[in-house]
Amino acid sequence: MELRGAGPVFGELEPGDRVTVHSWRGTVWALGLGELRQDVGGKPGPGAAARLAVALALLVVGAAFVRGAFWWSLRHTRDPAVHAWQSWVPFAATSAAVGVAITSALTVDDVPLVLLITAAGCAVAWSASALLTRLLGRRATDVVTLEPKTLTAGRVVRAVVAGEVPYSVEGYDYLTLAPGPVPGGRGRLATTPDAYGKVVLRPLPDTLVPVRLRGKHVTDPHYGSRSSEVVLECRDGETAVLIVAERHAMRWILGALPLPAD
Repeated sequence: MELRGAGPVFGELEPGDRVTVHSWRGTVWALGLGELRQDVGGKPGPGAAARLAVALALLVVGAAFVRGAFWWSLRHTRDPAVHAWQSWVPFAATSAAVGVAITSALTVDDVPLVLLITAAGCAVAWSASALLTRLLGRRATDVVTLEPKTLTAGRVVRAVVAGEVPYSVEGYDYLTLAPGPVPGGRGRLATTPDAYGKVVLRPLPDTLVPVRLRGKHVTDPHYGSRSSEVVLECRDGETAVLIVAERHAMRWILGALPLPAD
């Protein structure tokens, strides 16, 4: 066999020495002498290690997706609130596990050891992720606080009204806000599909009363359309109504809605 270079094994060999031949799938890739080891000229290049690294990375990411799908299915009933850390914590854990897998595949020659290191890295990363998620979940709240802005002129904002009410219509993605004769400078609202708020208006009644402002839930209509959106829970008599809008638009909506009765 042709060895790669003059050492360390080739320079120490003497007639009668017992050597160890390392092979994989019938191909010799190294020659060992005691604790010494030297690659042969036909050893597979870095492509094999790179393919192993890619395979392990895909395996880790696939396992993370399966774990995430199972966790999300439970969250729908246990905790529907949406928080930023619910995305970045598992993403950081998966990235760390993938980094361990790739590094071990490119630096360690023993495949079983690579698999062991990868499994240990995944276990540590995902255990830390689960612990951090539990700690953050105990302190998390979906309550949002925004200061209302009082209207002095008409305004059109992008917002969606959802509920079993006649002014909740598919495709009506805007709210017109106009100052009205309500004490305190509060205004009137109407849903419309027109970005200029000129046509096809459906007014929101004075019986619509805000209840609380919160973050989005996975069960909310239009969930996932914008991460910066918040939800205003309202009541129109006995009917629950949701107004979904971005934070800057919600300030104007809060300023236009009538204050809840004491």
